[in-house]
Amino acid sequence: MTPEGKVKQKVRRLLDKYGVHSFMPVQSGLGARHVDIIGCVAGYYFCVEVKAEGKDATDAQKVTMRDVRRAGGVTFVISSVDDPRLAHLEYYLAWCSKRPAARPVMLKQYTTEPTEKLTA
Repeated sequence: MTPEGKVKQKVRRLLDKYGVHSFMPVQSGLGARHVDIIGCVAGYYFCVEVKAEGKDATDAQKVTMRDVRRAGGVTFVISSVDDPRLAHLEYYLAWCSKRPAARPVMLKQYTTEPTEKLTA
């Protein structure tokens, strides 16, 4: 396993520990690029860029993370299995898990196409 793969594995275990909904977008070269892991816990949005030790996020990744922060999300760059920012990520996940859900109150939540017409 690559050094970056080991870090991703450790991050994934941490996300699983807190029951985080997350995914790792496949970078195909088409469309908008994103960071390695996108997640949401109790309605709080965050993303994680995983790098090999000593590496930093690329300029494009930094722009993406800036945009996420501007939209109210939180970003992390983690570059080793001993990176202290892993502890910051865990603190954030624990904090979010104990907070009231951040999602807005909805009159009705749909999982498929709505059958009723909503009026303003």
